Amino acid sequence: MFDVEGIQDWQGQEVLDRDGERIGKLDTVFTDSEDGAASLVTVKSGLVSKHVALVPLAGASFGRSHVRVPYTKDQVDSAPSVGADGRITRKDEVLVARHFGVQPPERDAEDDDVRYEPAGAAEARRAEAARAEAAKLEAKAAALRSEAKEVER
Repeated sequence: MFDVEGIQDWQGQEVLDRDGERIGKLDTVFTDSEDGAASLVTVKSGLVSKHVALVPLAGASFGRSHVRVPYTKDQVDSAPSVGADGRITRKDEVLVARHFGVQPPERDAEDDDVRYEPAGAAEARRAEAARAEAAKLEAKAAALRSEAKEVER
């Protein structure tokens, strides 16, 4: 959905509704595990008992110190919460999409795997994969250098 550089670092930014009214703070950015795009966020609101709502980023806009979502404060306040373990499944995705009146991504009907992960986790996974690939390339280069030395002898 969104490819905003460093979006995972926006944790704690103000979240505003479509009319500019403060809803709460951006808590976690979730990226789609298939394409890595930021698609959902959790928004913490409330002074005493914190409500953590799962909100789609479809139609959102970004300012220097806030994220504005195209929904009302009441819609966000009554939105479903993330599961107790912080996992977002296909069922959660469809429930949230229906609540906000947006179309969920096309997926296999029986696919109830976890489809989203916190943005920081996705970046850490990609960084580890890049490090592993770099190590493989370095090993191949070392082998080629060794072969070249053997040929020179």
